[in-house]
Amino acid sequence: MPSTPAARLAALYRYPVKGLSAEQLQDVAVEEGAVFPFDRAYAIEFRDSGFDEENPQHVSKSKFLQMALFNELAPLKTSVDTASKTLTVRTPEGEIAVEASLDTPEGRRAIEDAFAKLLKSPPTRPLRLVAGRTIALTDQRRPLISLINLASVADLGSAMAMNLDPARFRGNLYIDGWDAWAETGLIGKTLRIGDAEFSVEKAIERCVATELDLETGTRNAPVLDTLRECYGHLDCGIFLAVTKPGTVRPGDEVTILG
Repeated sequence: MPSTPAARLAALYRYPVKGLSAEQLQDVAVEEGAVFPFDRAYAIEFRDSGFDEENPQHVSKSKFLQMALFNELAPLKTSVDTASKTLTVRTPEGEIAVEASLDTPEGRRAIEDAFAKLLKSPPTRPLRLVAGRTIALTDQRRPLISLINLASVADLGSAMAMNLDPARFRGNLYIDGWDAWAETGLIGKTLRIGDAEFSVEKAIERCVATELDLETGTRNAPVLDTLRECYGHLDCGIFLAVTKPGTVRPGDEVTILG
């Protein structure tokens, strides 16, 4: 009987500004007790959160711009030059909506003004760009890394009779080679990817943002209803915590250590 092909790391992504588009990476050095470097390093507040950059604490995602509430964010293409901390935002037509520093007062005002114009229904209070500094502005109180099993996404798409884009799930690590939903049995186990190791902490419960077409911003896939009706849960993906620092790259073998 032929051996089962090893699972491999297919792709790496981070999301420098919470709620905006992904940035694909060629390698990542992970550290214990941390997310990917520059992942969710910034966010744009549209409701008063009381967030203090001098004393950063976890804040509910409901206070920040996010695709689940502002569908028009989905088709925007953003990139960040991490050396200069410059954010570039392009419209779906390819026009530059803003290109400015994330760290200077002038740059932040330019970014805030640009998003106020890009939103279809601008908030009633001024937008405020904030930096997490010593924390990541993720949905979790702990620094966790998200892993998506490509076979699970494909199986979910088959249940909806559509080709479902894995990017909808905004993962950091995308894995190829596991059976569909194999990740659900890994809670509490340890994974080795490259020379780094991770503990599998919990499943990821999905929200309506996964139902958005990232090219158009339209809600066109019944992800939540399908998960609930066909699988009996709302989960797709797992959260990991780094337990051994190292570097991960696409093509790295993924080993379940037990």
